[in-house]
Amino acid sequence: MQPGRVQFQDNQFTIPGEDGKPGTTIEIPPTLLITGMGIVPNINQCVTSDAKSPGNHLVLVGACNNAMGGSHYQQLFGTPTGGDPSLPRVDLDLGPKTAQAVHKLIKAGLVGSAHDVSDGGVLVAIAEMLIGGSSTTETIGFQSSGSLDVVACFAQSPSCYLLEVTDPRLVIKALGEIPCSTLGVLTDSGSLCCNEMCVGIDQLTDAWRSTLDWS
Repeated sequence: MQPGRVQFQDNQFTIPGEDGKPGTTIEIPPTLLITGMGIVPNINQCVTSDAKSPGNHLVLVGACNNAMGGSHYQQLFGTPTGGDPSLPRVDLDLGPKTAQAVHKLIKAGLVGSAHDVSDGGVLVAIAEMLIGGSSTTETIGFQSSGSLDVVACFAQSPSCYLLEVTDPRLVIKALGEIPCSTLGVLTDSGSLCCNEMCVGIDQLTDAWRSTLDWS
């Protein structure tokens, strides 16, 4: 792709047939593809999204709000009580400041893993971190430190991040005026526990991967 040009990705996949028979083609409409590239001066400072260690804390960073427009939850169930049905808006002042603050924390070695809050909201982001950090022999879980309502769990606010840290007080102090809060702690339970709900990582993994199982 040449700089300054827009590219559309043709999304088509063919499942091979058996015994030489024609396969099944799965196709969706073309998708706008935007590619961003950057220089990483020190690869050792790269942070992945998989949760690393029980005992670490998850800190939510950014001005997460109650706008539910366009969210997966709204598409499935409508706007919940306390939610705003309108689309979330990007704060062009606070958004870049939040990203820069997270970058500084990573450069300082204060972040074990990081995940953006995107499709599905905070609870889905946590689930993906736990799935990525678990294996068949060792699983990692999460226990929320307080009650999270439906909006807090599933709103897809822009410019929000989940950070795995060892010392949340130090991180919160370093963030200064950037909105943030501690959500809970990573455990060795192998379950995501929030409010009165606990779901095993094996169940989450099956649900996450089932959409990729086209056999």
